[in-house]
Amino acid sequence: QCTIWRAKKECPHQFYSKYKIEKLPAKNLSKGDYLLYPINQSVRDLTTIDLGKYYTRKLDNRGARPKEIPTIIKINEKFLRLLGYYIAEGSSRRDLIKFTLGSHEELFAKEIKDLIKEIFKIKATISFKHRDEGRIDIIAYNSKLANIFKNLCGENAPNKYIPFELQNLLVEKQKILLDAICRGDGWTGKWEDKWDFRAVD
Repeated sequence: QCTIWRAKKECPHQFYSKYKIEKLPAKNLSKGDYLLYPINQSVRDLTTIDLGKYYTRKLDNRGARPKEIPTIIKINEKFLRLLGYYIAEGSSRRDLIKFTLGSHEELFAKEIKDLIKEIFKIKATISFKHRDEGRIDIIAYNSKLANIFKNLCGENAPNKYIPFELQNLLVEKQKILLDAICRGDGWTGKWEDKWDFRAVD
């Protein structure tokens, strides 16, 4: 095992020449191994997305049917922003989607509320009841929307992802989505020219 502590970019070529590229089953990977994969170069722009195919809830005659919402959605800046905010700050339950923000982010909360109204024709509410705990919530009640977003972007914070259908969008659209994720749950800072990593050779 080779260990580098705070190495700089001028690492000797000999260090990298010791790496071996091997194709292994996932079960044979060890902690500290590096994975090599190709950068996706394909581009497939989309103008609309059919969210209806992400709706998996089975209905019967015993319960109330959810309010219908638009499911053929334009993939424009507003939708991509809302999607990014959901990936960063959203969660879904059986009958609602919720965004949790800091108590100082009222303008951000209003933006999310307005996007939900414009895109899905649902009136969301901003809840201040947890403001003493440092947070406010934006809540939109609709079980169909909750089920769609859970299947579109994953469930719970550790399992969220950018929808696979959108991963080959134009760079300009990908930037809108990533900027929205960063605004919701990211930070920026100065990168130090130092590395700290361990590798198996």
